[in-house]
Amino acid sequence: MPGNPYASSLIYDQPVGRWLGGLPWSWVSSDGSRYIYRGADGSIHLATVAEATDTVIVASKTSPSGAGWFPIAMSGQQIFLAVGSNEVAAPAPYYGVWSANQDGSGLKMLTQSGVFNAIDQGGAWGVTPQSAANLNRLDLTTGIQVAWYSPSDGFISLYGFDTAGHPIIGINPSSNSSGNYRVGILTAKDTFQAIRLPAGTAWGTSQHYVQNGLDAPEGIWLAVQDGSLLFAAQGLEFKVVATVSGVSSVAGPCQ
Repeated sequence: MPGNPYASSLIYDQPVGRWLGGLPWSWVSSDGSRYIYRGADGSIHLATVAEATDTVIVASKTSPSGAGWFPIAMSGQQIFLAVGSNEVAAPAPYYGVWSANQDGSGLKMLTQSGVFNAIDQGGAWGVTPQSAANLNRLDLTTGIQVAWYSPSDGFISLYGFDTAGHPIIGINPSSNSSGNYRVGILTAKDTFQAIRLPAGTAWGTSQHYVQNGLDAPEGIWLAVQDGSLLFAAQGLEFKVVATVSGVSSVAGPCQ
């Protein structure tokens, strides 16, 4: 989950009764039967869980940059990829969005610019590298990019999406701002709806950095670097429901 789209999660794959380690949840199919990953040479592999097959579906040499591919997500019957950057001083190790069928056929470019690391509700989403000044959205149908939200007093992190497809974000105040860290939902473009955080903790600081988020039918979960798990039922108010040493991410169940 973004901020770091390639942060690994320990995911329990319910249909086959196995744990999948070292994968971002977005690389796993919704039914838990297969997943994609980047090979050592920059190729994209499709692996099946029950059958334990592993197939190269997009060869590294097809990358227009010559630096291979990075997975973004599996969504429906498609996969979404970014191109590896071959520039030493690039703001991110990948850029653009390409789509393909799950067997690797039909590979096509959607945009050659921008950095995107999430797919949801017909769009690709990503935070402007380095500056984190904007949350950007690419319409997967039209190819139009827009800055969906730009906080006036801080830096933005994308944690996930609610069941309606609204981005769940965090805003860290800039060094010259007197504001506090905030979490909430973008109910529309440029419309931020804050969700109250538990008092008494400096959320968003280095000790209590929010790693990622997950929407579930019951509400929104956030995983914090200090091991805290926060939960907001129906987006009303976050509460600390557990503190688990070593937990740095939450991932959705494959069902």
